Amino acid sequence: MQKKIIVLAIAGAISSIAAGSAFAADASVAPSVSFYGLLDYGFVNQGGNSGAVNTSPTSSFNSGISEGSRIGVKGGKDLASGYKFIYELEYGITIDNNGQGSNSPNVPTMTTGTNNTVSSNTNQSSPFWNRHSYVGVTGEAGTFVGGRVEGARYSFQNKYDPFAGGTVGNFGSLLGHQARADNAVAYISPTVAGGFSVLVAYTNRLGGDELATENGDARLYAIAPQYNNGPLSITYDFEDAFVHGTGDNIAINVLGASYDASVVKLFGYWESVKTTGALLALNAPSLNVNQTAYMVGATVPAGSSATLKVSYGTVKDGFTSNNDCSKAAIGADYKADKNLTLYADFASISNQTNASCTITTSSSNYSGSKPGFEGVDSTFSGNANGQGTTGIDIGAKFTF
Repeated sequence: MQKKIIVLAIAGAISSIAAGSAFAADASVAPSVSFYGLLDYGFVNQGGNSGAVNTSPTSSFNSGISEGSRIGVKGGKDLASGYKFIYELEYGITIDNNGQGSNSPNVPTMTTGTNNTVSSNTNQSSPFWNRHSYVGVTGEAGTFVGGRVEGARYSFQNKYDPFAGGTVGNFGSLLGHQARADNAVAYISPTVAGGFSVLVAYTNRLGGDELATENGDARLYAIAPQYNNGPLSITYDFEDAFVHGTGDNIAINVLGASYDASVVKLFGYWESVKTTGALLALNAPSLNVNQTAYMVGATVPAGSSATLKVSYGTVKDGFTSNNDCSKAAIGADYKADKNLTLYADFASISNQTNASCTITTSSSNYSGSKPGFEGVDSTFSGNANGQGTTGIDIGAKFTF
């Protein structure tokens, strides 16, 4: 059976926890409970022809174009010595079909060895169950959480993307991210020396319950030192994804940075994803991954309520020739009030002769063409090799 590998990343870049803002200590000993939600809906046109092969565009009204629509509850309770128990339970919703139909994500797989298939995201047939849930403790020694958590690589890429991982402009859909991981534990250190902190995370199986034999469990660990101080943010993330009982490994290196100069905020992102161990020894391009990517971008305030966004990025394949793709994007957000944001975006992809990268509206929807990857939830996959494509969107996002 052909081996197929989704690059998987976990963890704990739960920025609200790391910043301490979401769970500030209560003077009361009573448990705190907060209900929240996000509703996102709009129009998307994906496809169109910019190459030799004509592909008819697809148009649709969709939920979750800029960010996934969701509802959630979070809170905590004060413990002894300044520590606090925290929790968060979040559930996805789709406004266009109320959780039914084609918007339900497909289940990616990590396959290693003959007939040894490992599901990386089990029981996720509905968007309702496809978000995060965790419990933990936070205090002066840092924050520790456990549960189903956001992926580190996924979170960092969204943080350093002007489009924040959403709309047709997002860059992450070319990279093959795993948005969340089951069975994960993560520790976020206190911030020291004016802005330094570190994230450490591990999962004993990325999706579903651990196998009885343990062999075949898709596991991963991550360590990510960070510096966040005033206008400057820098993150380095190293992750090792491996399958227990085999020699199959994928090494992930990520570097992201942003600088807010008030009149413009600059972004930069770089990553390297490479097969190591037994898979590399096979020396088969169809089974291995050697991918590098970079993206640069900016956001520019336009008055008190509007923000302009722009980015350009390239994904390069080190195993197959002429299998690179590039993406350029431009967009604008308008904050109508503190809860309502209107947005519009345009993106264009250029493919080399063997590449078929497409447009999707979420960085957790894989739309690339690199060896060793397969689609997670691509809403448009009609691109022929070597054909460029474009996408536009317009929509509204309401938070409560």
